[in-house]
Amino acid sequence: MIVAFGNPVYDYIKTPHITTGERVLSGGSTNSCLALTRLGRSTALVGRVGDDYAARFVDDARRYGVTPLIERCQQTGGGRLVFHRGGGPTPHLLGLADPHHK
Repeated sequence: MIVAFGNPVYDYIKTPHITTGERVLSGGSTNSCLALTRLGRSTALVGRVGDDYAARFVDDARRYGVTPLIERCQQTGGGRLVFHRGGGPTPHLLGLADPHHK
């Protein structure tokens, strides 16, 4: 089994060409586990997830074949990264994620 340690997150992606419509499972360690699982490897992800997304994360990880080994924390943190055409990313101050944003 391959075990990844990291920051499991949910991204909401909106571009002029496509929008996810809801938050999607993401994060470097999560994406690595998802890719390795699709390649036939057994994976587990160790990380912290806020109470507001913990149950959803466990369900989603299991649905994709990843073993979730998470510690629940009080609330999810959040942030925003905006990419501008012809320029680099503009990070916005990290804050709390809006659990009602889908």
